[in-house]
Amino acid sequence: MIYDAAIIGLGTMGTFACLEFARHRWSVIGFDQFAPPHDRGSHSGATRIFRTAYAEHPDYVPLAVRAGVLWDRYGTEQGTTLLHRTGMLSLGLPDSPLLCGTRASAAAHGLTIENLSRSQIKSRFPVFEAPVGWEGVLERTAGWIDVNAALRSGLELASHAGVDLRTGTRVEDWAWTGNRFAVRTSVGTFMAAHLIVTAGAWVSRILADLALPLQVLRKVLVWVNPLRDQPFPVFASASDFFYGFPNIGGEGVKLAIHGGVGASARNPDNLQPEVTVNEVRSVIEAAAE
Repeated sequence: MIYDAAIIGLGTMGTFACLEFARHRWSVIGFDQFAPPHDRGSHSGATRIFRTAYAEHPDYVPLAVRAGVLWDRYGTEQGTTLLHRTGMLSLGLPDSPLLCGTRASAAAHGLTIENLSRSQIKSRFPVFEAPVGWEGVLERTAGWIDVNAALRSGLELASHAGVDLRTGTRVEDWAWTGNRFAVRTSVGTFMAAHLIVTAGAWVSRILADLALPLQVLRKVLVWVNPLRDQPFPVFASASDFFYGFPNIGGEGVKLAIHGGVGASARNPDNLQPEVTVNEVRSVIEAAAE
């Protein structure tokens, strides 16, 4: 059989690409060397922030809005909530790229946001005490995605849509034969008219012939027990995009730093080293700020 599309990597991107292609009546095969959701991919970490007022560039906004529609639809189909629209608070100096970019994207696409002064932030969300001179931007329709529930739902929906899901199947290499792609795996070779690679940290190996200048960085996630368990929205700080989540399900407050530097994770097949005190310290220091 020659599939219309073969997709390598069944994290968030690959799983939902499988589903959407299948719903457009394509024959699809998807590969993953593990069994998603798992703790080896860039999808792991339990939660992800969802936002539409993208500070990075206004061009992201239509994509994010469409994604929100689909997250809501998938949740409805599964009788659950995958996207929890609890709001997102961005914090920083008025001229910081985070706040300026968020406001620019909202203005360009007519998104509703709320500007908060430092005192308003403290009044509305006592858990935050922003540095002097900082302001806030609240996007109420933002929130967080339940990653594991989303992947399980996506894989179930993809299977029902007819996708040939091959988990526990490692892709060794692929080749263009002149009229189709041959994908060689640990269990045999499969043919497809189109090839999509969503392999995360393994992209450099899968696309080795392209010599792409990709650098995979280690980003440590930290969960802490709050002294006072107060409700607050997901948030991001202009300082290296330090971000966090409330105490979801009593699992602790999740904190991490998206920007800045990180140790190189050169070979994702190797077990990653244990988290160090210094890696945790940088996250906690950002939280203290």
